[in-house]
Amino acid sequence: DISKQSVRREVWRQLKEIYPETGAGDFTQALMELGAIRCVPNGAPLCDTCPAKELCQARLHGTWQSLPQKPPQKERRVENRTVFLLKNGERWAIEKRPDTGLLASLWEFPAIEGHLSKKDVHAYLESLGLTVHTVSPCGSAKHIFSHVEWHMKGYFCGVEGDGAFTWATPSEMEDTYTLPSAMRFYKNIIKKHTS
Repeated sequence: DISKQSVRREVWRQLKEIYPETGAGDFTQALMELGAIRCVPNGAPLCDTCPAKELCQARLHGTWQSLPQKPPQKERRVENRTVFLLKNGERWAIEKRPDTGLLASLWEFPAIEGHLSKKDVHAYLESLGLTVHTVSPCGSAKHIFSHVEWHMKGYFCGVEGDGAFTWATPSEMEDTYTLPSAMRFYKNIIKKHTS
């Protein structure tokens, strides 16, 4: 497993035994060229034209397909989220994410875990002290992070009240508040709605 420090130390120990005293940079470059041009990434190696084929243990033992060994990737966690595009006059609700964790300290449209129905959205927003005039679905989006996948269901909602959110115009969302690319789908809906 090439991600293990013990494996890296052993590879480095073996390399030190064959590294030349002069021209170490050229030797390093040659190794990198072999890796890039002959032991091609994400493909079958070009052993027939490799100048190191007589020395290659992977070729000799037929193990090239299993090298390099990497730890299995963790399965991505799927999170369902309901995103609210809350409009009050000419302003839209945004809120700041926590200072730690995924998308730390960035701004986003208000969202909660789970997929809510239209009726549940209405009740949830009223529980926040908002007066709800309209609730309509505005599309689903998916955003993939390295270890988490968001499946988002959005609602456009005309409201009154502040609900403890920050309220911003579309231009302020461009210039003052940083919204992550995960919110791009819904940000584009607002652009269409206001243009």
